[in-house]
Amino acid sequence: MANYTGPKSRLFRRFGIRLPSNNDLKQTHPTIKKAYKPGMHGPKGSFGKKSEYARQLNEKQKAKAIFNISEKQMQKYYDLATKREGITGDEILSLLELRIDNVIFKSGIATTRYQARQMVNHGLIELNGSIITIPSIQVKVGDKFSVIKKRKDSPLFKQNIERNTKSPHWLAVNLKDLSGEISRNPDKGELEGLINASLIVEYYSK
Repeated sequence: MANYTGPKSRLFRRFGIRLPSNNDLKQTHPTIKKAYKPGMHGPKGSFGKKSEYARQLNEKQKAKAIFNISEKQMQKYYDLATKREGITGDEILSLLELRIDNVIFKSGIATTRYQARQMVNHGLIELNGSIITIPSIQVKVGDKFSVIKKRKDSPLFKQNIERNTKSPHWLAVNLKDLSGEISRNPDKGELEGLINASLIVEYYSK
């Protein structure tokens, strides 16, 4: 789904969730106002009872949409997670959380993960003093990130500072300076709560 170019609200309505955003979504936002699947049946269309396989597939697709990644990347995270000592589902979510584009989103520097990905792609972010352009880079404890100096006065970032987003405790963020540091690894309770990772594990383990 990394190549999806259609309306983001339509994509998230398919999964019955709101668009993950650091902005307070208005009641008129499509994922709130139209809290039902897109399509010709309108509100009469339901999310209905699904087969076990359909639930597993849906959860995998939802994770790809939330983190804006491709099928190849999703498979890679599952393969990496199975080689770790922890619970595979938790390890998948941990790998996703520690992507640099997700970190930029969670820090409040970006409004959405889509915007964060674009910031990284365009070379607006530094990691440990070096400009990066790869959104999938995995960060670790002690890594420092920042908006490049010449773009810190951009109106876009000024709006994000004024929003004063509360970042998770595993990040030490200075929004005024548009910078931060990975202070520790995220705990299980701090991983993305919209995803049932056990269903993803079941999908790939067949």
